[in-house]
This record gives sequence, C-alpha cells and structure tokens, in this order.
Amino acid sequence: MKGSNTFFAVFLALATLSLILGSTSIITTVSGAEANDTITISINVSEKTMVDINPNTLTWNASGIYPGSVADSTHEANNFGNIWIENIGSTNITKIWFNASYPSGKPFGTGDPGLYDPANFVVLSNSSTGSLYFPNRVEYRENDSMYIALPGGVSATASNDMFGRFRNNSYEYFFAIDGTNGDNCTAGTLYYSTDPHTKDSTGDTDLSDNGGVVLQSVADDWSITNVTFGGETYCFAVYDDCSKAMFHKWNADAPGAETGLCSNVPAYFIDSTLVPGNLTKAWIKASIPYGVPYWGTLGDSTEKKLTVFVDIT
Repeated sequence: MKGSNTFFAVFLALATLSLILGSTSIITTVSGAEANDTITISINVSEKTMVDINPNTLTWNASGIYPGSVADSTHEANNFGNIWIENIGSTNITKIWFNASYPSGKPFGTGDPGLYDPANFVVLSNSSTGSLYFPNRVEYRENDSMYIALPGGVSATASNDMFGRFRNNSYEYFFAIDGTNGDNCTAGTLYYSTDPHTKDSTGDTDLSDNGGVVLQSVADDWSITNVTFGGETYCFAVYDDCSKAMFHKWNADAPGAETGLCSNVPAYFIDSTLVPGNLTKAWIKASIPYGVPYWGTLGDSTEKKLTVFVDIT
C-alpha cells in the first residue's frame, strides 16, 4: 500500500457543516407590505478522502463462457462491463491502481475448480476499444518443458531455472529463465517465445534461438524486466526461488512497479487529478485460458477479489 493517505474501500460519510448566522435581524412590516433581510451562510468542509466503487460484485455466469474465451458484459449477471470510481470526498484523488488476488499454487492440471482464482483472469482497459491488461497475472512453474526447445543449460526441473507459460484466453506464450546464482532466478536471463501457441498453431517452439534479456533484481525477492506479447507490454517479475512469475500493469504494489525499470508500463491506471464529485471508469472483462474445468464456480473463498486503490499524494 502506498502510504498512510491511501484508501481502498467504499466509504460513505456525511461531512460536518458549520452554519454561521449573522447578527440578529429585526424585520418589521405594515399591513399588506413585504419585508426581507439576509442571513450570511458560511460552510467549512473538512479534509476527507472517500471513494465510492461500483459495482461491488461481478459475476460472469451466462452460457458461452468456455476455455479460450473472453467473458464480457453480455455474460455478466447484471450486464456490468465497467468499474465506476467516484470521488465522494473533499480532497483531490491523484492516483488509482488495481491489485488482483491469485492462487497460492499452480491450479492447471489439478481438475479442481476451487484452486483457480477468478480474479487472476480479470483484464482491464482504460477505453472501450483499448487493449485489455491483467493488473497482475500470476503463473507458476511447469515441471515439463513439453515440445519446447530450451536454451542451453536451462532445465524445467532444475531448482535454479524456470519454465512457464503466459496464458491469455485463446493463446499462450512460453518463457524460460536461466538462473545465475546457483539456486535461484535472481537476476537471471529471460527467454520467451515470439509467436503464440493457439488451438490451431504450435507457435514458436524454440526458445534457444531467441536473444535473452537479463533480469534486474529489485526489493522483496523479485527480479524484473519488460516483455511484449502480441503488442501488449507488461512488467515481468519472477520470484527469486523460481516458483512463480507475475505479469503486471496498472498495479503500483506489484514487484518493481515504481522502479522505472519497466519502461512504458505505468504503475497507475490514473496518475492525474480526480476532483471531488468527479468519476472515472475502467472497462473490465474476464480472460479464460484453456485448461479450466467446468464443474463448479471458480475459487473456494470470498477472498478472490479485485481491489481498487486511490491515493491523494
């Protein structure tokens, strides 16, 4: 969280108003005549940061939500396709960002819908026709490199290397990290595919001929760099023990978000003034990758959430 002035819930409150009356006025009239006098009004509003975020629940449950598809407002229970963020306080809001929950381990291949976190499939845009981005998509290491040719010295089973995927509805990209410190991925070298794997195309299967990118170590045991998949650029972060990787945008709390090491990947959805009484919105959908089971609702807890943060600094 970004300091003591950061708020991330729905707050409703009444401001305290002070009514100051002028000096006592005496109004006199004669029969059939009108008279008037004025009262001086002064209201001093105290400083208070408040935000109203709606809707508070999004449920994509209509037919047609299949693996490899995108669930939009036509699939949402109330046809919601936006998140509305209104400044209902008395101070200017200057920054807005998002943070999504994600599973504690790799759900793919388990067959258990309760292990999948639906918030990990949420994608956002700042316009009705703009690209959709995950605020923080988390993927866990794969134990088998399948038919992918890895760079020399990289193994899917080695503890100081990592092989994984970036899943996004109907396509996915593969990546591999060559660890350099003997037992982890700290400041390792990232290799990733240039063409996606889809239902109809194998895509780029040889990572050994792609130039590697050296990761930059940052605080909290992560290393980061930029990656671009299909024209969409993310900040890529890998945990030092090679267990998981994160792809993030518009998330100031994500690893390395405010370091400047991920160029062209803003940490904030809005980094300008939202004055009291004004509102903004984000377009939201759910990107369902292949390999998600159909029986039951995804997630076994109400803690599967997208959090909206605002800041006044």
